[in-house]
Amino acid sequence: MAAILFFGDFLLLLFYLLGKERDPSSAFAVSFVKALVIFSLFVCLLTEALSLFNEIGYAPLVTAYGAVFGMLFIVAVRSPRQSSTAFRHLEALYRGVRAHKVAIVLSVILFVAPLLFIGIYYPPNNMDSMAYHLPRIEHWIQDGNLLPYPTDYLAQIFNQPLDEYVLLDLFLLSANDYLLFVVQFAAALGTLCAVTLIVREMGFPGRMALLSGLTTATIPIGVLESTSTQTDYVAAFFVCAFVLFGLQTVRQGPSAARRDRLRRADMLFMAFSAALGALAKLTVGVFIVPFALWFAVELALARRIASLSLSIGTVMLAVLITNSMYYERNLQSSGHLFGPPSGLSTGLSVGGSHLKALLSNSLKNVAMQLSTPSPSINRALEGAVASVSRLFGVDSNGRGLNDRDQPFTLPNFNFSEDSAGNPTTVLLFIAALVLLAGRAAHNRRDLLIFGFCVILGLFLLSSGMRWQVYGSRYLLPLFALSTVVVGPVLGSYGRTLGGTAVLVAAIWSLPYVYFNYNRPLLPVYSIARHYRELIRYLPPSLSTQSLQSMDAAGRATVMRVYAPAGNGYERDPAPDPRDRTLAFDTLLRDHLSGVPTENPLARSRFLSYFSYKTAYGDDYVHALSQASRNGAPGSVGLRMRGMTWEYPVWSWFRQRGGPMPFISSVGQPDDYTPAPVNATVARTYDWMIVQDGVISDSRWHLIGDSPRVKVYERARHD
Repeated sequence: MAAILFFGDFLLLLFYLLGKERDPSSAFAVSFVKALVIFSLFVCLLTEALSLFNEIGYAPLVTAYGAVFGMLFIVAVRSPRQSSTAFRHLEALYRGVRAHKVAIVLSVILFVAPLLFIGIYYPPNNMDSMAYHLPRIEHWIQDGNLLPYPTDYLAQIFNQPLDEYVLLDLFLLSANDYLLFVVQFAAALGTLCAVTLIVREMGFPGRMALLSGLTTATIPIGVLESTSTQTDYVAAFFVCAFVLFGLQTVRQGPSAARRDRLRRADMLFMAFSAALGALAKLTVGVFIVPFALWFAVELALARRIASLSLSIGTVMLAVLITNSMYYERNLQSSGHLFGPPSGLSTGLSVGGSHLKALLSNSLKNVAMQLSTPSPSINRALEGAVASVSRLFGVDSNGRGLNDRDQPFTLPNFNFSEDSAGNPTTVLLFIAALVLLAGRAAHNRRDLLIFGFCVILGLFLLSSGMRWQVYGSRYLLPLFALSTVVVGPVLGSYGRTLGGTAVLVAAIWSLPYVYFNYNRPLLPVYSIARHYRELIRYLPPSLSTQSLQSMDAAGRATVMRVYAPAGNGYERDPAPDPRDRTLAFDTLLRDHLSGVPTENPLARSRFLSYFSYKTAYGDDYVHALSQASRNGAPGSVGLRMRGMTWEYPVWSWFRQRGGPMPFISSVGQPDDYTPAPVNATVARTYDWMIVQDGVISDSRWHLIGDSPRVKVYERARHD
């Protein structure tokens, strides 16, 4: 019930901001974007303050949110005139909804309602959420602070934490993970609002802004991520908010006094959008650089040097306010702002020439969005990328260009929130640029500059980050910004062209609502038996234990498309089609393909955590159920080296009720020891949970056994 305070605070803030706006046509969108920025800043400062006093917990949060609710209620209703303005804006919004009720009802039935059902019914279950997004908030709750702690996966400590700050508060106040999708869902709505406002700020009419907003809503990877606990839509929102408030800062207002007042307020929102974005995801800084340069040039050309200096200073101050504690913890723990050089935060940086990476990885990132159900077409695209790269003297598989130096290969056409392509978004953007280049359109200069900034953002990311098969989601901010160009250009050719383009994009995005690999509404996985060429998926890697669990014939079949690599097996990037099908059948039979064949809606909530490796879910349940017969442990050690399913362990003990055991990793990467370590870290453990491994030590007795998960209990005499 305390979650009501979380949503109540936001709604009261939104209502207050609505009363401050004067333009009914944009009041709600502007207020919603501003409310998200202010609320995110509040959560950030509150979480950091509670951490300083080791007070992260339910009672302090309820007290803080309750106090803010009371203050906002008084502020929001104390002025009858302001409240009346807010209600008039809400009435105008209602009239607008009624005017387009058919389209809105269809959108709610086909898109919004299914997505809300998915977000509530399914638990967070993508790999990143299981490995670090949610485990880190569990550790923060356990320790009462944000200090480093022992972990096998460095992203839990060093990756940007803003998204998890909000998840932390919502998790504690609701006492479960049913509403955690709201963070990304709200960011998606905020991004849509910001895009429409950017189009209007550039001088285009509302119908063109609506086209851009609707195109944003149809981004496939965005549809998939809107119900997840990833961070990419949060990053997209802050990038778009920065661009919106940056434009408002550099543009002239209706009068000198009004202009100064607007500029200073917008400058603050611009600065904190950049600062909060930097605290949400490292790539945000890359995407805002081109637009920041554009704004700086405009201010310099207008001889507004004082405004330029003030803007730079304000951004730096905002970054200091929001990021300083996070940076300090990283520096104390590793000596680096973003974690140790060998950690995940820098492990994807390109090696060798950044110019070569720019040329080759930009092509690969674009080609990845055009992946089709046809393997032959995909191979042709891969060959085209390699050929064009060679024209510039670049090997598309050159050392340091690809993640883990794997050969470039397009992912199969899929509905995964990690690697789904976005062909409609990319093709509409390219078409808009082509049409814009050949036509003298209204505000053509601004649109061309805007499109150039989007492309420059792609170049900057490609030159600094290795290409990876799961890279589509990193580009979500650019996909959202690209729609700013699409709406005005297509809209200038008449309602028919723009409306048809949006309709095609909407139809294309509809299956991504229902066939989400992690959280499907329809049994897409059972269809895989009959339509392998369309949705066939082979895991990029297999563990040694997975192969050992197969019979001899199955191992021989799978080894045709997998080869030994490190501690496991890596997939051949271009296997023979027949071998691929046989391997898929074998992995599907042994529940190792990441493709559950049962009705996904019939699975328990706990088993739904294991979306990629369904067999692991059964093993966790079996091993932990066996071990629970020996009673409840007071402390649990984890040996789950690398990116694994840690969060379900926490969820298992929470669902069983009673006191939560102390849970901690017993080891960390060899080149990293967290310092300072929380003083509450246990030195001995009652249980040890091991994934894909064994303990050969007489001090530990096996009490829960399954092929992939084992639970040990410390010997009584020890």
